[in-house]
Amino acid sequence: MKTCPQCGSEQALAAKFCTNCGFNFAEAAAEAKPVEAKTQPVAKPDAASTTAAAPTTPSSTTRSNESLDKVKQAGLNYWAWLLAGIKKPSRSDGTGHPYFGLASLALVTLFTTIAFLKPLVSGANMANNASSSLESLFGGSASGFSESVSQTTGSLVFGTGFRLFILLAAIQFVSFLGAYLVHRTLSKTKTPFLASLNNYEQRLSITVLISAAAALLSLIGGVSIIFLLVLMIALNLLFQSVAFYQYGLSSPAKNGLDSLYLLVLITLGMTLINLILFGIFGSSLFSMLSSTLGL
Repeated sequence: MKTCPQCGSEQALAAKFCTNCGFNFAEAAAEAKPVEAKTQPVAKPDAASTTAAAPTTPSSTTRSNESLDKVKQAGLNYWAWLLAGIKKPSRSDGTGHPYFGLASLALVTLFTTIAFLKPLVSGANMANNASSSLESLFGGSASGFSESVSQTTGSLVFGTGFRLFILLAAIQFVSFLGAYLVHRTLSKTKTPFLASLNNYEQRLSITVLISAAAALLSLIGGVSIIFLLVLMIALNLLFQSVAFYQYGLSSPAKNGLDSLYLLVLITLGMTLINLILFGIFGSSLFSMLSSTLGL
């Protein structure tokens, strides 16, 4: 027997309908039967489509190569700018990277420092060798002098070299500053400072090669070619003097202070500044060289 869920009357197990209320047992059984889910194969997502593409970051090797390429290109651009100044120095227009002029000033200063410093180091070494000979001759009584000369050789390289570099850089900068003031006063135009430095230093491109040659000769020849080095440095100063007046008078004004008086005033000011610089650095350089060489 089974109970009708609708009216609660007892019915036979084989009955398809309730005899009391007409409830359809077969239909209720069909609805109550669980429906088997039709399983379908689920496609696995493509790894390439679901995985987010990681952002491509340049490796350290790629970055270093790019930096190296930039440095090479900057060097080539500077060399082209330098050659243009050597071929036609009076036609310099101040083009090029803003720091090309500053680079030329630094290179001339560095090469000139090496040109003067190497013979001084050679002289200090000669004094050291002489002190060693005295030590062997007098049985060690000159050992104190030998040790003093050896210790001061290092100070000659670092101390004297640094002071000499600062002094030479300051002298060159004062020369450019005087030409810049003359040019700006006469032309009455506000030319950018770095562009003016480019214009001025491109006129002195030949001095970069002369200074480099002087440094190379000093490394090869030592003290024996000191006279030739002085001549080469004097040639650099000659080019610098000509560039000073050429750039300063490149755009003279019709009105205002006459260029002759202006140049005299600026030159006097430059001379005074250079004397002050020599007074600050020159005395320390001379005292250091004197103590180093035993003078």
